[in-house]
Formats: sequence, structure tokens, C-alpha cells
Amino acid sequence: MIDLLGPRGLGDALLVRVAAMEWLRRGEEVKVYTNWPDLFHDLPVELAGGTPYRDGQADVYGCAACMHCRRPDVVPLSVFTRSCHQCGLQEVPELNLAWTVTNQAPLERVLRRANGKPILIFQPPKIVNGEEQELYNPRADDFNRWLDGRADHFRVKVGHPSAAQEFRGSPCELNLFNKTSVKEMLDLATIGDLFFSQVCFIPTLA
Repeated sequence: MIDLLGPRGLGDALLVRVAAMEWLRRGEEVKVYTNWPDLFHDLPVELAGGTPYRDGQADVYGCAACMHCRRPDVVPLSVFTRSCHQCGLQEVPELNLAWTVTNQAPLERVLRRANGKPILIFQPPKIVNGEEQELYNPRADDFNRWLDGRADHFRVKVGHPSAAQEFRGSPCELNLFNKTSVKEMLDLATIGDLFFSQVCFIPTLA
């Protein structure tokens, strides 16, 4: 049994999904400790919350990228590569979520409303958590100015109030803020043409 301990974030959990698929491909049984069980609903893995008990016998892997070597001139590895190395995968698999749409009907409605326009999926900036995040959070007018320049797209706003600001004034044709589940968010991403956000789960999903 391979025990995978995922970080708290949704974007990190996407990488754990790929790691779990690779261990399954190698014939291992997998147990995933995660806050995002919906991401693994279609995989033959055992799901658990909390933190696994380490008795010295089980292969417990923390799937968080090692952040001790951030400088690219020292260790030129991506976050995904470091995450794989941390969970025992030295041969890094392709970053492919292999997600199957769970409900096609809402996507058809979005496509009809888009009426041929490319679909832009964006999440407003994060709720500030500490001084560091405050330094690199974009200003509302700068963020919205970029979206104003994408009027040729069908702009869809997503996000959850526990993590992101709503930005009520952001230009969008469809407001799904606080209106999607995790599964629905991944379904929606399959029809996205352009993605825009701070560093969060959105770039990984894109």
C-alpha cells in the first residue's frame, strides 16, 4: 500500500491525482489522505482524511514539492517534478489528469451562451493571508483592466469565498462564483480556452 499525503490546496491535490494514477499504473494499491475526495472519485484508491499514522512500515509519502531549493539556477525542477520526487516517483509521469466529464448538460448550456466565443475561465485574487500575499495581490482595477481587454471571450468567473475575493465589478458574462462543486469545476475546465488567475489551482488545472 502506498500512502499519499496531499497538501491542503486544490491545485496541489491535482498533482496528487496524477501521482496516484502513476502508482496505480505500476500495480500498487494506493491510499490518499486529502481534503478533496471528489478529485479521486473515479480512481480505485482508498480515501482518508487527516494524517496517516507512521509506524515505520508503510510507505507514507508527503506529496508536497520540496521548497528548500527555489532558485532555478540551483535546482531547475518544476513544482510538479519536485512533488513527484517527494512521493517516490523519480521517473516523472506526464502531467495529465485524465478527467472524465461527470455532467455534460451544464457544459452544453455554457457553450450555447458563449455562442461560438472562446471561453475564458478566471478566478479573482485570493483573500489575503499574511503580508507576503498582500504584496503580490493585484489591484482590482489592474485585474479588471486585463479582463476588459478580453471582451472577445465569453468570460466565466469561478471561485469560492473561503479562498478568493468575489470582485463583484469584474467583467464577466457568466458568474459561477460560489456556485460550482469541485467536480463541476473540473468539468468546466474541459471547455476552457483561456485561464486567468493568481497562483492557485487554476494554472495547474489549465
